[in-house]
Formats: sequence, structure tokens, C-alpha cells
Amino acid sequence: MATGSENHPGNRDPQPDPGSAYIEQYKLYAQSADSNSARRISVNRYQAGLNIAVVALYGLTETIVPQPVTVIQIFIALVGVILALAWLGAIWSMRRLNVEKFKIIHSMEEHLPRAIYYEEWEGLAQASGWHYRHLHDFEKIVPIAFSALHISAFCYFGYTLARALLCS
Repeated sequence: MATGSENHPGNRDPQPDPGSAYIEQYKLYAQSADSNSARRISVNRYQAGLNIAVVALYGLTETIVPQPVTVIQIFIALVGVILALAWLGAIWSMRRLNVEKFKIIHSMEEHLPRAIYYEEWEGLAQASGWHYRHLHDFEKIVPIAFSALHISAFCYFGYTLARALLCS
């Protein structure tokens, strides 16, 4: 009876030694996947800093601008929206790159004695009582929240300016 594990790259007859060049290439590629994850963290920190700076500018302009709302505040909010959407795009792009990297890693593992990355993902998928969530599911929450904040600020500043112009 088939158990469904016959296609698992780690469940096959031992393969001949794939060679040291292949092993080195596999190591380098696995390291590039780790480097991509580190770059992802760095981009998230940078983008969070930019968005926090935009939020700080909202407060700064409220204290130094003599009028209730200016075109500058609307522009700052628009820049915030653009930055938050660009952040979401970067997250999506880096996730897509990681997906492709792991497809290649999994295909390379077919020629190795054990398919450790494949086994890890299969183990996470089959874990009972707990569902593994990808980092991507969580990290996109922050730029979405910043997007909502900046869109709200844009609407507020735009409405306040329009009301001031129409009522004067």
C-alpha cells in the first residue's frame, strides 16, 4: 500500500556521491537563501524607520505650521502611502525570490543523501495541533497598518484643507 512518502526526496535508494563541486554549489545556494532572509530583515528595518519618520513629520508639522493644514502635510501623507506600498512590494518580491530559491534547493537535494530542507517543510506541513505560518503572513501586517495610517492622514488633511478653502 502506498503511504504517499514514496515521492519524498529523502526516501530513495542511496545515490552515488554527487561530487564535491555539487556539494559546494548546494552549500553556496543554501547560503544565498539565508542571505536573502537577512536582507529581508534589513529592508524591513529600513522601511519601518522611513515610515516612522513620516509619522513623526505629521506631528512636527502640526507644531510648526501656523495654519491647521497645508499642502505640505498632504504631500507628506502621500509620500507615506507610497513608501508603505513600496514596502509591501519589496516584501512580496523577496518572498517570491525565496520561493524560487527553495524550489532550486529542493531539486538539488534530489541528488543528495538527505533532503533536509524538503524534510523540514514537510514536517512543518504535517505537524499536528499547530499550524506553521510563513513570516510573510506576519511581516506584511506592519506596512498594511502604515498604509492605513497614511491613507487616513491623507484623507484627514485633504478634507480639512478643502473645508478651510471652501469656508473662507
